[in-house]
Amino acid sequence: VLRGLWDVTLDGLVFEKCRKTAVDVESCTGVSLRACEIRHTCSWGVDVKWSYGCRVTGCDLHDLGFGGIHLSGGDPVALRPGDNVAENNHIHHYGRVLYNYRQGISLEGVGNRAVRNLIHHSAHTGIYARGNDHYIGYNVIHDVCSFNNDAGAIYVWENSWILRGGTIEHNVIHFVGKPDGAVATEGIYLDDYSSAWTVRGNFISRAARGVHVAGGQCNSVEDNVMLNCAIPVDLSTRFGWENSNKGRESRLFKEYAAKPYVTTS
Repeated sequence: VLRGLWDVTLDGLVFEKCRKTAVDVESCTGVSLRACEIRHTCSWGVDVKWSYGCRVTGCDLHDLGFGGIHLSGGDPVALRPGDNVAENNHIHHYGRVLYNYRQGISLEGVGNRAVRNLIHHSAHTGIYARGNDHYIGYNVIHDVCSFNNDAGAIYVWENSWILRGGTIEHNVIHFVGKPDGAVATEGIYLDDYSSAWTVRGNFISRAARGVHVAGGQCNSVEDNVMLNCAIPVDLSTRFGWENSNKGRESRLFKEYAAKPYVTTS
């Protein structure tokens, strides 16, 4: 457990055979894990909680009970980015104890990044994001969502239009879903109220849907290539009628009135 530390680097270490999370980082600044191997855990590989400027780079994570790398940080009121980064990691065969919502990489908070990672072989999602202004780019993800339907290789979920904004670009995604036929398993899935995301320049092959935008606003899907997808792009207005019909009595209007958001974009 690393708590309240500044400018610490763990380089070339092996973490294995632990009952809980291998490396737990909380309220730290500038902590880095570099060229480490994390294996045979009962929980997460690396869990960075509400920290700033922390990095996990060039690490191998495999045979994990839960997910690979969880990054959270940043100030959601001021939209100050956390600047936590997962880069150039190899993450595979995770979610061995608990399948659902235990991702290869999870981003929460504001302004965190998942870049140039190789993620494969899991029952559920490759990369998950929730919050504001995250970046997901240049990753390779394959053989994921092998157990679940209604899931995505890259999955963004929001229950509010206030949590918004981010970029998903230049990722390669293939073989998404159950081996005997993908049903409701998407290459990139912007679920529920996910809004103001840019999805561009991605290559997606063999998914039920290439890109699924479920019900958010101001999303952009451009210059992507989809092959062997039953539905290349699915655009939905799942919650539009619900909120427009209720007007000022809708949950979202009351939330905005109490806490209006600002955006950096």
